[in-house]
Amino acid sequence: MTEKEHKSVLIVSSSDKIFDAISSSLPLSEFFPVEHAASAALARRKLKENEWDILFINSPLGDESGLDLALHAAEDYYAGVLLLVK
Repeated sequence: MTEKEHKSVLIVSSSDKIFDAISSSLPLSEFFPVEHAASAALARRKLKENEWDILFINSPLGDESGLDLALHAAEDYYAGVLLLVK
């Protein structure tokens, strides 16, 4: 598998437990890199710095609505978004 066939993943969650659960379930042969953003503000910076294929957003986030971040990512960055709502 070439590097271009990998899907990059950004997991947005203030919980390390959620990040560990999601990232450990993704096969590295298909999903790489897998990175963590512990806040919506950090996620926005990472979205500006890199292109991501998939965003997992664990909502609610303490500093911003997960739905707002999901809509922003889908509209402005064209990433696939999975919003996990508690």
